[in-house]
Amino acid sequence: MAKLSPPENYDFMNPSKWNEWKQRFSFYRTASKLHKDDGEIQVATLIYTMGQNADNLLKSFNLSADDSKKFEQVLDEFDKHFNPKKNVIHERAKFHSRRQNQGDTAESFIRSLYELFENCAFPGDTKNEQIRDKIVIGILDTNLSEKMQLESELTLEKAVQMARQSEIVKGQVKAQHDKERGSADEVSHGARPKQPLGEYRAPKQNPAKKKQHRTPMPKGQKQCTRCNRMHIQGKCPAKGKNCRKCGKMDHFSVCCRTKTLNELAEESDYLGTIETGDGQWRAKLKVRHLLVCFKIDTGADVTVIPETVYLSLGSPKLKKTNKNLFGPGNKKLNVLGSFTETLSSQNKYSVEEIYVVRGIDRSLLGRPAIIGLNLVKLNIDEVTSVDSIKRTHPRLFRELGQLDGEYRISLNEGVKPFALAVPRRVPIPLLPKVKAELERMEKSGVIFKVDQSTDWCAGIVCVQKAILRFVYA
Repeated sequence: MAKLSPPENYDFMNPSKWNEWKQRFSFYRTASKLHKDDGEIQVATLIYTMGQNADNLLKSFNLSADDSKKFEQVLDEFDKHFNPKKNVIHERAKFHSRRQNQGDTAESFIRSLYELFENCAFPGDTKNEQIRDKIVIGILDTNLSEKMQLESELTLEKAVQMARQSEIVKGQVKAQHDKERGSADEVSHGARPKQPLGEYRAPKQNPAKKKQHRTPMPKGQKQCTRCNRMHIQGKCPAKGKNCRKCGKMDHFSVCCRTKTLNELAEESDYLGTIETGDGQWRAKLKVRHLLVCFKIDTGADVTVIPETVYLSLGSPKLKKTNKNLFGPGNKKLNVLGSFTETLSSQNKYSVEEIYVVRGIDRSLLGRPAIIGLNLVKLNIDEVTSVDSIKRTHPRLFRELGQLDGEYRISLNEGVKPFALAVPRRVPIPLLPKVKAELERMEKSGVIFKVDQSTDWCAGIVCVQKAILRFVYA
């Protein structure tokens, strides 16, 4: 039999590892048949293997000469030293607050629950029930947690099996997606894919012939991104021109990148979330063969489900969509595609377009589906016209308002006044507009003329806005 090496020296700076090190020494003691030797030899081997600090620690136990030769007695003294009495309340708090973190595997999460339970000293034989409940509550996958809660006869063994199988399936699905994505990249960069049956495709032109008939680009010219024309660099016809679409300068509307509100409304939808903690704002709807728990979200324009729910439905074929979905804070969501499916609740049915979004943790039921299933009754009062409000409250719709009293500007002590001695120049094209604006502000009582010198005098900076107003600084 090969000679076995003892465990490495014990780290006295890390007492929490004592039980783990003791277990390894116990394996070594049995495998090397050390347990058959005299107690004195076993104690000597233990002290030697632990390291140089073990001898001084053994002397501090004040054991008699006979007890210091008994292996079990010495090991018990080390247990008392490295394993002081546990704070049961603290250990139970650690157990109950343990949840699966991002990046934790199901195996490591379950193993940590077993380790934490050992120091909790729960009364009775409730180990399996306590760990089972913590798996259901603390598992990261909320859909798997809901599925476990639907099992009326869930055992610890079944909960562990479901957690492991779910993790394996997700890993296989991810690997398959990565493989398909890699195959698609190879096709796009490699050989030409086969033409589908019955689909007409125009013959590809010979690049050499096409190159022969191409009009050569004049030297020093290129396609401009501001006017969409060919010209020499620095000679853009859009220089100094206003865009008819956004009103900004130095580009034409054909090259404008600003989208109007109507364009954004056609391409984008928004999702909202309302956290009330009220279970009444959730609905369990049947989608295909599965009962899916949706959060009723009247602020969502469409119905969405997470990728995990989509996989549980059997991965129906997705349609490519150009629609952009935005969550709270105008954050763009990762939309994988959409499919059409029937949502049913009791005797009510609604056919909806369901979007699959990667990165969300719950299913949201959009406003069209809510109305179609009659889950929420909308009660919208008739909106009063703006003209009627103006007639009722005329003082609120004047150009400027005025508060009673005077406002006093407080300055820090020691501040020296600053005044311009020479007036700041105004561009000649803006002079008539600036004059008209100053007269309007004087007439409205915002400013008034000052003919003599003052301690404080600041210049103005005229910035023309789209509504022909100016900002003064």
